[in-house]
Amino acid sequence: METRSVLSSGLGGKDMVIIASREELALPSKVVLPEPEPAPGLIMPDGSINWGCPCLGGMATGPCGTQFREAFSCFHYRYNFQV
Repeated sequence: METRSVLSSGLGGKDMVIIASREELALPSKVVLPEPEPAPGLIMPDGSINWGCPCLGGMATGPCGTQFREAFSCFHYRYNFQV
């Protein structure tokens, strides 16, 4: 028994509020998620640095980002790490 209600709200009806019964919410989800794409990691396949990698924790974009990128690039390319 489906007792779901859908209401529009917000400026111009841009938001949607879905009201469902407890029984409907207790059913298993029917959503099928795609397989996640593999993350490239800190070092890209071509050996370049992935500045968008979350393991850097924003250090490459903070107030000292330029200095961090210069120092990390020097370290990375100086030691020529194998990928």
